[in-house]
Amino acid sequence: MVYRSLLLETALQADKIYRDMGDLSNASYAIRFAASYDDIFMVLSGMSNLEQMEDNISYMKDFWNQDYYYEIHTEHNGKASDCIKCGMCEEVCPQHLEIRSLLEQVAEVFEGEKA
Repeated sequence: MVYRSLLLETALQADKIYRDMGDLSNASYAIRFAASYDDIFMVLSGMSNLEQMEDNISYMKDFWNQDYYYEIHTEHNGKASDCIKCGMCEEVCPQHLEIRSLLEQVAEVFEGEKA
């Protein structure tokens, strides 16, 4: 008689839960789980082929960890919507970026408002 190990049973139960949640890969759930923790700055994923890379991009595209923006990027500086649009940064930008416009886009995406 063959007995299934507890570890295998747990993995099969977890796989069923993931499948019931939608059509994402198990790797996608694992990475999103890790990325959702406070103080996590980066989660790296190994990839072996183009299909896996596209999978990684697809499930992290709309992932939003609000703490990353509000506690990491704005802890010592202002939010994107705090820009006073004076243009001084654009005058000295070595990349000639339209910083005021970019900050408006950041505020819209990360803060949900038009700057």
